[in-house]
Amino acid sequence: MKNVLVLGGVFYNTIIYLEQFPLPRPQTVFSQGFHETVGPTGAGKALNLARLGFDVTLHGMIGEDEYGRKIHASFQNENINFLTDIDPAYDAAKIDTNGAGDAIFAGAIAGYANNLSVEKCLQWGTIAAGLCVTAPELAHPHLSQDLIRAAHRQHYQ
Repeated sequence: MKNVLVLGGVFYNTIIYLEQFPLPRPQTVFSQGFHETVGPTGAGKALNLARLGFDVTLHGMIGEDEYGRKIHASFQNENINFLTDIDPAYDAAKIDTNGAGDAIFAGAIAGYANNLSVEKCLQWGTIAAGLCVTAPELAHPHLSQDLIRAAHRQHYQ
């Protein structure tokens, strides 16, 4: 089967089941149960493609914490080559992941446009996504190839 590379979008989700969506007023709401699972779209694409017979490599940036370990465990019995980079500044309580998937894609493409190896392209993507999650916008306001090069020297060399 064809080889597929999926970049980004690897989190650990807690899904809470409610009888109905809460009204916008103060109230006590009781869950009807919950489910924990790996997510979101990057992981979902990788899992679906692997189960459809594709040879999948998934690259994602995760924290070096309980959730990072749960994410690794989620892929242990899947036919997925799971590559990760650890973000040493990761703090699950302070991350806005909106735009991170786009940033990892853009960073990897920027690396490719600079004729870098696949490994370095993935690292550039990881850096771009790491910057993105520290900003309140979809793209880090100071994102540039020079910033990625500097971060790459700091974290990978």
